[in-house]
Amino acid sequence: MQSTPCADKGPAPVTNFTTDLTVKIAQTPSDLSRGTVTVFGTGHPKIDGVPFDATFSRRRLTVAKSYSNLPAKCPDQWSFNLELDFEGVIVPGRLQFSESHAVGCSETTGGGTYCKGQVYAQLFAP
Repeated sequence: MQSTPCADKGPAPVTNFTTDLTVKIAQTPSDLSRGTVTVFGTGHPKIDGVPFDATFSRRRLTVAKSYSNLPAKCPDQWSFNLELDFEGVIVPGRLQFSESHAVGCSETTGGGTYCKGQVYAQLFAP
């Protein structure tokens, strides 16, 4: 997994590390093409423990979620993508999260600085 914390003082260092992530998968009984996926272990509060809507197809699932508060004086944007494929591929999945937001900004006056951060992981079954 690679992680770059959201930093407003120039480029933040990329941290490479190996960790176990837990992915909780729950399909909707009445519609097996829908459900939720919850990830634990990334260390990021916008990802860990948050149930994201997922689309299921055979032994594959996809999550695509994004957020933006624009037009706002203090921008806050992020996107989260997760793919898992248990149909025999070499790399069964990936997780991507990127964010950009204003730091030290006031909605009444604007201003502040901007930071960008990301989390990326290739996912393997245990």
